[in-house]
Amino acid sequence: MKDLIILGAGGASMNILEYVEDINDANPTWKLLGFLDDNPDLLGTKVLGYKVIGTIDDAVEYPDAMFISSIGSAYDLDLRKRVRDRIPFNDNHFATLIHPLAHISRSAKIEPGCIICPFSSIQAGTMVKHDSYITSFTLVGHESIIGRHCVVAGRTMIAGSANIGDCTYIGCGSALKHEIEIGDHCMIGMGSVLWKDIPPYSKMYAPHARTREEREIENKLLKGSKMP
Repeated sequence: MKDLIILGAGGASMNILEYVEDINDANPTWKLLGFLDDNPDLLGTKVLGYKVIGTIDDAVEYPDAMFISSIGSAYDLDLRKRVRDRIPFNDNHFATLIHPLAHISRSAKIEPGCIICPFSSIQAGTMVKHDSYITSFTLVGHESIIGRHCVVAGRTMIAGSANIGDCTYIGCGSALKHEIEIGDHCMIGMGSVLWKDIPPYSKMYAPHARTREEREIENKLLKGSKMP
């Protein structure tokens, strides 16, 4: 079994820990050494029975271990990349975690450092690049490309031949049309429906749910407005 360290000890790290255990139940692969996290209050504490054994910079002390990142934020799109860049080893020192209940096409390519969560489907000819995180119930259509350091949240549907840039976050429940191009460093809010290309550094937001009273006020404002 190979030594494995999870980067980050927040909420997502618990999911990843359990994915590791699920993988080991199916085929013993990983010996989990613990977590690295920069929060000094977490040092020495346990997450589901495993210790926080140091900070991100302590990765250098584990040259024989593999790493996987649980870190990602819709509010700091470069965070996942910055953490990865502090690990002084090449991409091949990163694990690839594919949950036994995920579907991966035999012609898809998943680069090191990626996490493919349960009930997700990576379809034919697709590439998921280094250090990207595809969460549960997500579909990535045929011949698509997911860039480096991306997070694609649950129940997202990406149609075929899409091209998603590096360091992009796609919120849960989003839908992206066939052959769409999403630039680097984009934030796609949850529930978004995208039918046109999005340039780099864009932030896209879906309409928010609202109460009946709020909708009635909105309708009155629209009726009262004058068209130019």
